Amino acid sequence: MNMRRIGKNTLCLAAAVLFSGVAAASCKKGGDSAAVTIKVWGDPDNQAVLERVFDEINSAFSAEYPAIKLDYQYSGSFDALNVAVQSNSLPDVFWVQGNKSTKMAELARAGFLLPLDQYAPDRSRFPPASLEYAMVDGVTYCTYPCFIDYALVYYNADIFARYGIAKPRTWGDFVAAMETLLAAGITPVAFGGADEWARYWPVQVMAAAIADDDLERIKDGDESGNYPQIAELFDYYREFCARGYFGKNPAAQNGDSSQLAFLNGQAAMIFDGTWNSTVMKQTSFRTGCFAMPGKDGTRAAQSGYSNFNTYAVSRKTAHPEEAFTYVEFLGTREAQQIMANHLASIPVIGDITVNDPMVAEFSGFDKVGNNIYHVLSGVDTSGRPQDVFHSSVLPALMTGAMTGAEGVRAFTAEM
Repeated sequence: MNMRRIGKNTLCLAAAVLFSGVAAASCKKGGDSAAVTIKVWGDPDNQAVLERVFDEINSAFSAEYPAIKLDYQYSGSFDALNVAVQSNSLPDVFWVQGNKSTKMAELARAGFLLPLDQYAPDRSRFPPASLEYAMVDGVTYCTYPCFIDYALVYYNADIFARYGIAKPRTWGDFVAAMETLLAAGITPVAFGGADEWARYWPVQVMAAAIADDDLERIKDGDESGNYPQIAELFDYYREFCARGYFGKNPAAQNGDSSQLAFLNGQAAMIFDGTWNSTVMKQTSFRTGCFAMPGKDGTRAAQSGYSNFNTYAVSRKTAHPEEAFTYVEFLGTREAQQIMANHLASIPVIGDITVNDPMVAEFSGFDKVGNNIYHVLSGVDTSGRPQDVFHSSVLPALMTGAMTGAEGVRAFTAEM
């Protein structure tokens, strides 16, 4: 789930090399037209989770469209896209995150993405939020997402049972569980404080549960800086790091190391995403999960469509119709069912069959709260409060160099 920044200046420098014309081509299903090859860049950060999925999806696509050959590579990191933008070498199709961050909008507004509405994509199966996810300024630029993913808490059910800990039903239960585990000499939460995204997941999970009212006010245009719930959230995060709930040295491990510590039974819980469910199933112990409960017991997921199947087309592609054909195929029921068969993601479309019992646990939430990073990314400002929050405030809270109130003032000043 990498959301690293592509600078606007880089986009502007490269925009001059674009041209507006695109070549028309045939997308017949049969092999009676000359075969063309389209280069596709997938999500390299999730290759371990997605490789089997896309092997099967791409095989199904090739069987249905033999005249379109796929050169599929796991090269679509934002750093790689940044280089491709500068060197005028974007692939025909590449993975994007839709409206989860500002990146697709920056690429679209700079002229790098092919508008897809001219090809009349099928919208009939998708809810309005899926359509909105794929749009910039009312224009469709990527596949419509079909699953919800969110960050939550995975736990070692064997450790919980050994120490008489039940799945937390309230915020107080969660804090009490960490205290019990710490007193027993067990690391309560595996934490990757050296990794900017691994250190962020606890805040995303907790924010939807205990700071959602403040986040909603920010979405509605409140830039007052009077966000007592967010200040309290930051103080909890700071306190949990200081008390050892996140390990003796919260900054010592990166995300991969913390995940390995949980998988090896060296910690009782970890904040991670439903997108890593296949990894979490490979443990030697019983693994459970729960959406974070708030102080009143309301269990909160966070708004967040899965970007596993959301791909855009370069405006400079020599094969726009073939490229669109692949992008739209990723949104078909056939491709979505393949994804559902492999991943424990929560479908937003009723015609997808899910048999995985872990999805039932994932679906055990009472509300879909706000995603704090997305809310700050959506503030109408020339500043970047999400970057200040993510790259400056969280490390300072983790090390105790900043209080919750100071953290709020820091990102509010950027707003």
